[in-house]
Amino acid sequence: MPKKEKYIKVKHYKSSTYYTVQFSYEHLGEKHTYSKTFSTMKEAVQHRDIKRAELITNGLPSGSRKLKELLEDYIRIDRMKISTATRHRCAFAHVPELHEIDIKKLTPLDIQRSLNSLIYDCSDGDIRTIYMVLKRICDTAILEGFLTVSPMGRVILPKSEKIVKERPKTVSSDADIEKIFEALENPSSKHESVFYNYKVLKHFLEVMMYTGMRPSEVLALKRKNIHLDTGYIDVESRIGSNETTYGVETRLKTDSSRRRIPMSSACSEVFKSLIEMSDNDYLFTMYNGKLLYDRYISTVLRTICKKLGIEFHPYMLRHRAATKIIVEGKADPRTAMEILGHSNISTTLNIYSHSNDEEKLHVISLVENGRKPS
Repeated sequence: MPKKEKYIKVKHYKSSTYYTVQFSYEHLGEKHTYSKTFSTMKEAVQHRDIKRAELITNGLPSGSRKLKELLEDYIRIDRMKISTATRHRCAFAHVPELHEIDIKKLTPLDIQRSLNSLIYDCSDGDIRTIYMVLKRICDTAILEGFLTVSPMGRVILPKSEKIVKERPKTVSSDADIEKIFEALENPSSKHESVFYNYKVLKHFLEVMMYTGMRPSEVLALKRKNIHLDTGYIDVESRIGSNETTYGVETRLKTDSSRRRIPMSSACSEVFKSLIEMSDNDYLFTMYNGKLLYDRYISTVLRTICKKLGIEFHPYMLRHRAATKIIVEGKADPRTAMEILGHSNISTTLNIYSHSNDEEKLHVISLVENGRKPS
């Protein structure tokens, strides 16, 4: 049986065989079908290759496009949030040798060499992100008609050789949290605005610790979301960014993120304090009336934790809450998933249920003494 050829249809009529070159294409927004029949496969294959080459060549824009320009093209086409766009630009900055290259002259070897050069300086996660950005650039070139085939198809994702110190998922002990809270209660500056802002920041961390909410979800809480009479919190939105602005209210990460969380008595007291502190609709506002924002949070905590010798970031409190809900609270996975707002139960079990150092030491000591952990 003869080999099948793409875009060629074989028809048998009486004692003869005919080979029809046929394919669809678009011109000026309208769909067309090209068709021509030959008596031999060789003629059909030759004609197909000529016509497909003509179609591809004539369909390509006559100009050129640099990779750095295509990066901005896909950011604009996707209407990417400013925070996401910043991450993509930062990833692309790792391969400056590719920025000025014309996309039509870009080869798989160019890309492979650039990615391979990163293995000693970048983590696997960083390399994957850079690979993804380059793939998006090539896909955009195809969308805009500068390419017909992506060179990324022949590129192998290299493995990082960098030794990366894994960041702890959760705080090592509750004592460290108390030290941070104590520092927020006693700022070095005696200015009224500093005392006020530090208190709001402390309440922000407390809500994360008591509920396991995401930082962006906590910042978006309004008075209407807090039901002190029934003891529930409604999580309805988050603070994020759009195409041009940081710190705007946006929709939640997933549908599962929209949820109602019961609050403890300690958490209730935090919200009572916040409601008394300000008349703003948003609960986590600073002395100047503006919303508490990421850069202020990270700057203050970085300064405090450096003095204390503690490695800490707010998301650790979400991990801590998840661990306590699952391990100490012995909640069933479904309940924990709903409280944390995960869309996939494996995320709840695999990412967040980390034992702390004290628990590890306890288990190891039992093994050393020849006992089984209870």
